[in-house]
Amino acid sequence: MFGGNLLQQPAYADVQARIVGDLANARHVTDSSFWIGVYPGISEDMLDFTVESIREGGEVVVQVTKKLISVIVPAYNEEDCIEELVRRLAAVFDGNPDYDFEAVIVENGSNDATLDLLRAANSADPRFKVVRLSLQLPNGRGITAGLDHINGDAAVHHDCRSPGPSRVDIDVITEVGRRDTRTCT
Repeated sequence: MFGGNLLQQPAYADVQARIVGDLANARHVTDSSFWIGVYPGISEDMLDFTVESIREGGEVVVQVTKKLISVIVPAYNEEDCIEELVRRLAAVFDGNPDYDFEAVIVENGSNDATLDLLRAANSADPRFKVVRLSLQLPNGRGITAGLDHINGDAAVHHDCRSPGPSRVDIDVITEVGRRDTRTCT
């Protein structure tokens, strides 16, 4: 039995095909499952060899793709709280190993050491990404700029000075992460 996007297989790389839609579900099956295809004209000996090779193969490595959760944080003149923000977010990220995380921190034209501290955080931990705006914009525009730079399957807005994403935020994010949707809370 075969399920998945057959057109993604190397044997079909140069085959002209009519594709309707984005094949997201088929691509998910292909990317997330172990499958084996058997040519209908295979001999009994060849089939036995295939079965025996699988049995003797030992450990099968399955790559599981985690959902990526994005946290958008606008920052303006926040030098006194950046290190604590990074510490708290890293603790949340590390405490939820079923997901990958990124923090997209939008530096909003600060005139203090905020940008330098954010660059240091990014150097120490690449999960912390910095978007620098060329001029100061209202807070809502910082969130919009962050949305333009996320890669996540789900996103949450976080205030730089709050204690960290709340348990409710994490529960919502992880629930969204279980679904095949792209959502922002």
